[in-house]
Amino acid sequence: MRNKVEPPVLEESAVARPRVSLLISAVLETHRVVAVTATAGAGKTTAIRQALDGESRPYSWLSLGESESSSGRLLVHLAAALEKTGEGYSDITQTSLRVGVPHVEVAELLADHLPDRGQVVVIDNAEVLLSRPGALDVISAFIRTAPRSCRFVLASRVKLPLHLNSPGAPLRVGWIDESDLAFSVAEAEAALRLIGAAEVDAVTAVRLTGGWVAGVLFEAWRAEEHVTGWGGETDPLHGYLATEVLGRLEERERELLVLTSVLDEVTPEGARELGIPEATATIEQLRRTRIPVAWVGTHAFRCHPRFGEFLVQLLERRPDDVRHRVRLSRARSLARAGRWEDAVDDFVAAGAFEEAAEAAERSIASVLLRSDFDLAERWLRVLGAGGDESTEFVKAELLLALGREEYALGSAACDRLLSTEAGRRLVASDPDLTSLCVWFYLHRGRAAAIEEVLQLGGDGPSVDVVRYALCLVEDSARVTTPPAIGGSVFDALLLRSYFDLGRLGLLLREDYLNPWAAHAAAPWRAGALLASGRTVECQALVRELSHSGRAGAWLSEVVEPQLMATTGDIEGGLARIASGRRRTVESGSVYRQIASLLTEATIRLRYQEGVGQVPHLLHLVSGHEATRTFAWFREQYDMLQGLQLLMEGHSGSAAASVLGRTVDSMERGGRVLHLPAAAVYLAEALWRADDPEGADEAASRALAASARQGTYHSMLQALTLFPEVLSRRLDSEPDGETEWRRIGRSLAASATTEPGYAGTTIVLEQFGRLGVDFDGTPVSLGLRRAYELVALLAEAGPEGMARERVLGQLFDEGNERSSATYLRQTTLRIRQAIPGLLTSTDGVLGLSAAFTVSSEYVELTALQREAGSSRELRRVDTLRKALAVIDRGEFMPGCRSRWVIERRYALQRLSNDLRADAADAAFATGQLSLAAQWAEAVLAADPYRELMWQTRMRVAGALGDGDAVIRIFRECEATLGAIGAQPSRTTLTLCENLRR
Repeated sequence: MRNKVEPPVLEESAVARPRVSLLISAVLETHRVVAVTATAGAGKTTAIRQALDGESRPYSWLSLGESESSSGRLLVHLAAALEKTGEGYSDITQTSLRVGVPHVEVAELLADHLPDRGQVVVIDNAEVLLSRPGALDVISAFIRTAPRSCRFVLASRVKLPLHLNSPGAPLRVGWIDESDLAFSVAEAEAALRLIGAAEVDAVTAVRLTGGWVAGVLFEAWRAEEHVTGWGGETDPLHGYLATEVLGRLEERERELLVLTSVLDEVTPEGARELGIPEATATIEQLRRTRIPVAWVGTHAFRCHPRFGEFLVQLLERRPDDVRHRVRLSRARSLARAGRWEDAVDDFVAAGAFEEAAEAAERSIASVLLRSDFDLAERWLRVLGAGGDESTEFVKAELLLALGREEYALGSAACDRLLSTEAGRRLVASDPDLTSLCVWFYLHRGRAAAIEEVLQLGGDGPSVDVVRYALCLVEDSARVTTPPAIGGSVFDALLLRSYFDLGRLGLLLREDYLNPWAAHAAAPWRAGALLASGRTVECQALVRELSHSGRAGAWLSEVVEPQLMATTGDIEGGLARIASGRRRTVESGSVYRQIASLLTEATIRLRYQEGVGQVPHLLHLVSGHEATRTFAWFREQYDMLQGLQLLMEGHSGSAAASVLGRTVDSMERGGRVLHLPAAAVYLAEALWRADDPEGADEAASRALAASARQGTYHSMLQALTLFPEVLSRRLDSEPDGETEWRRIGRSLAASATTEPGYAGTTIVLEQFGRLGVDFDGTPVSLGLRRAYELVALLAEAGPEGMARERVLGQLFDEGNERSSATYLRQTTLRIRQAIPGLLTSTDGVLGLSAAFTVSSEYVELTALQREAGSSRELRRVDTLRKALAVIDRGEFMPGCRSRWVIERRYALQRLSNDLRADAADAAFATGQLSLAAQWAEAVLAADPYRELMWQTRMRVAGALGDGDAVIRIFRECEATLGAIGAQPSRTTLTLCENLRR
């Protein structure tokens, strides 16, 4: 790894070339990507190293090679290279890969972590990317997402088809090719002197070789004197290397060079491990000869790339036993160093399959956890026969099936494993293996097999997760406390269980342990948003997940169809289910098949669309054994049967029997996702069955379940179908404000909105004026403090804010009694204006969950976040919307609370930052007029923001107005001069380049 992430040592023959260094620096200044593309031996690596050594920019270096066998491995090595100039990159990569973040998105996360300080990232031997599936996409995403000040240098033998440009926002690439790198006569003379070949005519050498660096240094122009060389080479350079380099060495020196050609860096220790005698003495002897290598210290060297390729070709001509011995020795050396993954292919090449299997066992889990499925499958195919008794190989086979959503194959592998005594011992000894078997059997709907596996024993975090997931199967919950997210592959099952059990608050929380837990939770968070009635947020998240390729089967098969139906596209939602059903069946997941059928039946009943198909759908559900053995499926099946009876106008007794059993089962098992709706249906059935007291109790159970769930949405949807349940309950309510009366207002409001509306909406107007919009009607709160309090609590979220903290935020320190009195008056005004909005529990003030409260500031921050994750034209549009909010006027005009004043100062800074971002985004998308307008606005507020002067100059340059470029530069110079400063070198260089 050290050899990969350290800049290469400059060879002794590396002549200083100011011409090339200045060229590379100039192209770096004006282009985010510099592609140095030329044949091997053209001096790419040396030229880049020399140029960057003369720069003030920090730089990271990654030399690619055979070990970048997959895009996941490439990310690991890229992170290690970036660690040379900063911290945290390896942690980001390892954690992200472990939880299954797509490789392209991991690259974007790495890019997001780069500081905006002009860092350069060099990727040498970049032609390797062409032969690695997904590698080009990874590097392209990394480059696209990085801060604009970062620069990238790609050294490659061929032109790379990187995906760097997007419509409207081209990412400029600067090219340096053979002609730029070719030696001039003066440079050739200097180089030849350095290597002791001053007698060679430099003019002739340059003419015959075209200035090719390797040709000059290796005297390739003499190729006419020898067509073939030692070893029968027909390639002129190889012929020269054979005759003029190897041909002049002793046998043992040639042998060491050929046999060590498999090493990145040749050391005495490495040579001895390959079985080469007298390695130290031989290397010392080579040190005194003139060969094309770069010496590292006194006893280690690296071959010039073309020389190394030539030596590898010679090794491949050796007999099989020699080649196998070398590969085996190298593999064992890698294994001793703990580089198990690197060792696998060498062991295989040497025919040492048992040792290859051992190395693969030690590394295949990490390969799978970073989603390198093709590499893992190849190992299993080649080595699986020798790994039948290996825990790691069995686990790998299951993880591979899980990652590819092949549940039937995974279940069959579990069956084979458990069919033998040795396999059962294997499962019993490894908690993760136990949990994987349970996971597959959950998907296959095999309750008895699950119980059999768990009886084998085993404890651990993964087993805790599957036992919690069994709350979906067992009638009564054994586990009442949900496990925490742990950062393993089992988080996916845990998050699915959170949702299916109705623990929506665990998915809607903002304080995840780390960003990767939040990433893993995103699909289920979208479902929780929809189940909570937060439709707009759900739509935004679903779009984001679909755009990034993270939607997944569950989101597309269950959440998206319900979202489409909720927003009025019922036919589209049903079509989405139908289109995905084949894939659902092919996956072999009975769990997903039943969920798909139940989702379709729910949509058809709720929206009365093709209800004639519901009996057939429920019949298909009942045909699965899992509907009888899995409580979660049985309850939904019974709930929909009861709902169908009610909607068909049957007497209440039959429906009450089914629904009563369902509600009892849901309460016993702690499964509350559908409990509020089921309890509402039960209330209607009991009323029809002449049991008003039972109906009243069922309504209370629905309310209690909503409180556990943290949202009224499920109950409101059910009340939309049976509003009489609410009417009857309201008739028995005492006078005054009650929870049921607030629900009544929410239900009335939802009748005028799109299906699935979450309840009463309040919008705070905060920029330019103070106001409250209550379901489309302006409402006056009277006191400015009242507006401040509502805004403060809206930002506090569902947890609310302690009364003492509220006092500290709203009132000056001093008279606590006066402040407390004023706070009581403020809360009274709010309660009078909007009954039920404020809640107060145990000294904590908050806003009722029955209301959806938004504000212009929340809108602004949402737009800011959206702009941060947007690209191209969408970014410009989003920033324009955000600025439109700020430009409405002063934040909370007339208010003087501490938090308001602090917010205003923060908004002033934010306004300038947003305009600066907008100016750069507009320039990148070719909207030059807008870019100039926003840049000028930034400079009006902050004239010393030099980057905006640069943006104005770039706009003028793009318009072809060289005079304007100079004028703007002079204005910048005068402005900075007023404070004793002067334009940076970057600004000066930009001016010089643009005026040409």
